[in-house]
Amino acid sequence: METEPIQQRKSRHDALAPFWAIGLVLLCGTGLSTIWIDLGSFWKGYVLDMTGPAWNYILFRTLYRSEMNNRWTRFFTPTTTIFLFVIVCFGIEGAQYFKLYDATYDPWDFLAYVSILIPLFLLDLFSFREKMK
Repeated sequence: METEPIQQRKSRHDALAPFWAIGLVLLCGTGLSTIWIDLGSFWKGYVLDMTGPAWNYILFRTLYRSEMNNRWTRFFTPTTTIFLFVIVCFGIEGAQYFKLYDATYDPWDFLAYVSILIPLFLLDLFSFREKMK
């Protein structure tokens, strides 16, 4: 009896994995292209801050591949992952504010960090909850 829901969750996750993989490639490619292409100050200043946390969220949650059940995936639930990522991103910006390393503090970076991360989290949370039914 219990294998049906597990198989159903796994097949739903696996069906969505190619879409997450495409998102991962697009986000990573866009973020890294800010190093090679200069399209202005917004491009250079915010696009990597927007895409970096988002592609790492997909990586940490292993959304891009078939479902696994191990210690990593049980720890990095949608809620845990978003919480840790927001803490790290805001910590990086806080370190810049306190001049703990040579970088420029920009309060708009806080918005950049979560601008794609929060929508991805909500999509993941919805599909994760659907998987748990």
